[in-house]
Amino acid sequence: SARQVRCPVLVMHGERDPRVTLPQMEQLVQNLNPSRQFKVFPGLAHQSYIAAAPDAWHGSVQDFLTGAMTAKN
Repeated sequence: SARQVRCPVLVMHGERDPRVTLPQMEQLVQNLNPSRQFKVFPGLAHQSYIAAAPDAWHGSVQDFLTGAMTAKN
């Protein structure tokens, strides 16, 4: 279950994903440990975020990795 995850987690979600709704993702994220980040991509569905929104994707990954490395030290 999500409550058992102990490492930092980056969750990415397309706002218009027809397979998993935003409220479902928000509930999942609520059950993750505090070392989590949640990025919603406005207007995107269930697709490659790096292809559709490369700047937002890179920024999200960079912020996550920087935060994970800072928390570890």
